[in-house]
Amino acid sequence: MCIRDRDPTPTPVFQSITNGVAHAKEKTEAWRALLVVGFISVFGVSHVALSPSFTANNLGRDSSDFAWLGVATGFGALIGALAAGSFTAKSSLQRGVLFATPYCILLLIFSRVSDFGVAMLIQAFVGFFYMASFTTLQVVVQELVAEEFRGRVMSLFQIAWAGLVPVGTLIMGLLASSKGLDLGPGNTIALTSIICLVYLILEMLRPD
Repeated sequence: MCIRDRDPTPTPVFQSITNGVAHAKEKTEAWRALLVVGFISVFGVSHVALSPSFTANNLGRDSSDFAWLGVATGFGALIGALAAGSFTAKSSLQRGVLFATPYCILLLIFSRVSDFGVAMLIQAFVGFFYMASFTTLQVVVQELVAEEFRGRVMSLFQIAWAGLVPVGTLIMGLLASSKGLDLGPGNTIALTSIICLVYLILEMLRPD
């Protein structure tokens, strides 16, 4: 069995990231997919940080009940994951953006509801479209990048997907907190959902 020797001069982390970014930019749709994922992570996915205060202030429930919203979102994401094969067979940037659009619209509707049951139902659909969109965009990136750069670019995808969420939670906190702009959880989720929608509309109108 042949064992491949380890590269004696491994590429520094910063250089690897730089190379990944440069290659992704060469594959225009892959780069745009990464930007969509990062933008939605910051202004969409990060809304989960406001779930406890939203549950208490907007839904009139104990803040600990926010966990049930997470359960509903997870259930929807599970269904989306199980259905992934059917909606990633013909993956494209446009298809990923189209799946992300109802995700943002549903978050906007969610921000206005006051009934806990309705909120849970909406979150189930939020979870579904979240998984549908991000899985589709992940396939787009994987299919477009060259084999030798796939690891580096997919690392960027993971940063955009999960690594930027803490940045988003900071923004959400500053917008919602009484020590920030004091918009409250509902208005903050509504504002950031609109920001996401505007970005997605601009992306759909952007010429290829």
